[in-house]
Amino acid sequence: MTLLLNGEQIIGHRMKLTANLKIEADELGGQTSGTDKSHKGFKPKTLTVALTIPYKSLENLRTIMRLAEATA
Repeated sequence: MTLLLNGEQIIGHRMKLTANLKIEADELGGQTSGTDKSHKGFKPKTLTVALTIPYKSLENLRTIMRLAEATA
């Protein structure tokens, strides 16, 4: 499998992707027993990628570490 990250190609095996969207809701019912809810504001999203890179693939390991340590 190949992961393309910021234009850098990372080759590995057993890629697993997990996406998550957290939706927070505010209660609109006040003192009543109603179930009205409001979805407000920014919805944080995460994408988690797991990829096995063999130790013999030194260039791929160096590239992924360089990208992980980058600040901009």
